[in-house]
Formats: sequence, C-alpha cells, structure tokens
Amino acid sequence: RYADVDREDAVRSEVLDAALPHVPSLGWSLEAIAEGAKACGFPATAHGMFPRGGVELVLHHVHRSNAGIVEELKKSGVAVGELTKSDRLFAALKARLLFNEPYLQQWPTALALMALPPHVPDSMHALALLMDEAWVIAGDESTGPKWYTRRSMLAGVYLPAELFMLQDRSEDFEDTWHFLSRALSAAEGIDAVDDHLHGGVMQAISSAEVFSRALRNLAGAQGRRS
Repeated sequence: RYADVDREDAVRSEVLDAALPHVPSLGWSLEAIAEGAKACGFPATAHGMFPRGGVELVLHHVHRSNAGIVEELKKSGVAVGELTKSDRLFAALKARLLFNEPYLQQWPTALALMALPPHVPDSMHALALLMDEAWVIAGDESTGPKWYTRRSMLAGVYLPAELFMLQDRSEDFEDTWHFLSRALSAAEGIDAVDDHLHGGVMQAISSAEVFSRALRNLAGAQGRRS
C-alpha cells in the first residue's frame, strides 16, 4: 500500500517536472500539466491526478526551488562557510529568487493562485519552509520566540523582493539585488529588538500578514497598470 502511494507521488512529481517548461506558453494550467503528462508517456487525461489544477504546478515549483537552494549555491561556487550570516541569507534568497526567473511573466498568476483561501495553508507552509531553509544555511541556532521572530522578519524581506523582481528591468536584476541587500541590512536590528522584548512578546509582523499584504500590494500595482 505504501509502495503504491510512493509510486503515485513519483508519477505526479515526474509529470509536474515535465510540465514546468510549458508554463511560459500555457501558464499555470491543466493544459501545461497535460503536456507534461504526454511528455512522460501518459495520456493527457492524466491531469486528472491534479484535482486542484494549476496551483499544484505552482506549489511543485516552489517546493522544488526551496529544496534546490543548497545545491544551486554549490553549483555557483558560493563559499557559504566563508560568508557572514547576513551574506549567507542574501545568497540563499538570491538563489531562490532566481528559480523564478523563467516564469516571471506568469508569476503574478502564481501568486494569485496561492492567495486563494483554499490554497493559503499550503502556500504559507511553503513560505515557512523557505524561511527555515534560509536560516539553516545562515547557521541559525536560535530557539524559542527568537526562532519565530527571525523567520517572520525574513519573510518580510523576501516577499517584497519577490514583488520588486517582477518590475525589475535592470541588467541581471541588479536593482533587485540592491533592494534585497538594503532590506536585509535594515532588518539586522531584529536581534537587538528581541533582546528588549519582555515576557516573550514579539512585535514582528507574522508571515501570514506579510504574505497577505504583499499580495494586496501586487493586486494594487496590477490595477494601476490596467
């Protein structure tokens, strides 16, 4: 029985991997998933394995990208062990943002799909995993309230940078990297703030609120352009 579940998960992952190259032309859609199924030798009707539709493709990309950060840093020759904590965070978030590059034109749709109420829990879980991965890469060993505060703080850095990247027309996204660097520098005081909090009361914005605010900002920006 467990073998059947593992096999189904493997097939789903294979189909979604094969569907990602079709996103630039077909979007985060069942049509892209159907093309992925055909590329794997399955009938196009295999997209029925994905009852939630395109958001499953979005979340697959997000989880695959989050899990690929360490390997990408190695491939890029980043000597993580020689970097400061802030530089490690920068390198991790930059690597993660670059995974979105092939899909920038379609990323507003991806954000809108993830923001739909039925999908928010999975979206928040994926964001939490990314924040944890980045802090692990940075060598974080915090516990208790500071563990949560740091991850909420970093979500407040990453999500605006993700939105900024959508508007960035600079060469090699240099403006985005400057934005990310400034945002990390501005957040470096979070540990000092933590030291002055009493009774474990945290003042950081929760990741859920950051996520919601970022999506509202995106919707407003799209409205102004239309």
